[in-house]
Amino acid sequence: MYVHRFKKDRWKEARATFQSRFYREIKNDTKDFRDSFILENPEEAEILGVTIWRSKKDLDDWQQQPERAKHLKELDDYRSQPFEAKRFDLLGMGSEVAIRRHHKPVLIPKPGTLVEVTTNFFDKARWKEARDTFEREIVHQARKDEKDVRDSFFLERPQEGEVITVTVWRSAKALEEWTKNPASAKEAKQFDRFRSRPAEVKQFRVLDEIEELVQHR
Repeated sequence: MYVHRFKKDRWKEARATFQSRFYREIKNDTKDFRDSFILENPEEAEILGVTIWRSKKDLDDWQQQPERAKHLKELDDYRSQPFEAKRFDLLGMGSEVAIRRHHKPVLIPKPGTLVEVTTNFFDKARWKEARDTFEREIVHQARKDEKDVRDSFFLERPQEGEVITVTVWRSAKALEEWTKNPASAKEAKQFDRFRSRPAEVKQFRVLDEIEELVQHR
């Protein structure tokens, strides 16, 4: 996980750069067995990127390649300080997560921010169809839905036959209001057309370490 900080008036430019030069590159980079997504937050003038690695070995191999390190530096045109790296296990799923962030205080994710993580299972043979539906409906809608004050992105895991949805909420109140809204609940269910069993939902509070709050909703 890493944060790109840049001038607020260059938000659109930064987002376009991130999406075109980084996001699509990672989606095509099957050799490294990694998935990535972005969290847009124009109010804070930052982009939060998260990369999940299948194994620690894949992460180590990737970090040891000089051209990879050079590519990362080129992508972060707005970084003002060197970044540090941390690793931790996300959701107890055995996936290695690399955290790269500024040495100075990071605005996003903020302490106390709630992160809702939903795993949707579906027929592996329908992976492409599920991914396309997710991109078109969930991601697009979440970015338009300013009322809920949320950002959303997804993690592709075709090998596992899953789509992992991560929604970062600005406050517990916003999450609670969305959860209690029948229309929101119905809408969320409609998005997941390929789920073969109920989604497992966990909530995390984003701190220096991720603290699990609720295992199942």
